[in-house]
Amino acid sequence: HTFRATVSYNAGKYMHINGNYSFTKSDEENPWSAGLGLNWRILPKIQVNLYYQCSDTEDSTVHSFSSTGTWNISRALHLRANYIYSRTQRETKLENHSISFYLTGSL
Repeated sequence: HTFRATVSYNAGKYMHINGNYSFTKSDEENPWSAGLGLNWRILPKIQVNLYYQCSDTEDSTVHSFSSTGTWNISRALHLRANYIYSRTQRETKLENHSISFYLTGSL
């Protein structure tokens, strides 16, 4: 048996919030997952997206966070920065970090 739920809310013209949850019931394990996201247009040319996800199984627990910032410098030029963090807990803890930047343009 699996239960899944998703909720979305537009908190005005410039902000969107969403969440999700899932749970699976079985004889061996009961994994679950939950997440929360925020999309926010701070200024007309700047947008930030944040997302947190947590999942748990019998073997491990995973926490992950991602963020993206976008600056529309002009109609033809965009700068995007991403940061991703994840932590997996089993017998030992494993952490990953990722940072990336993208500059895109069109003619």
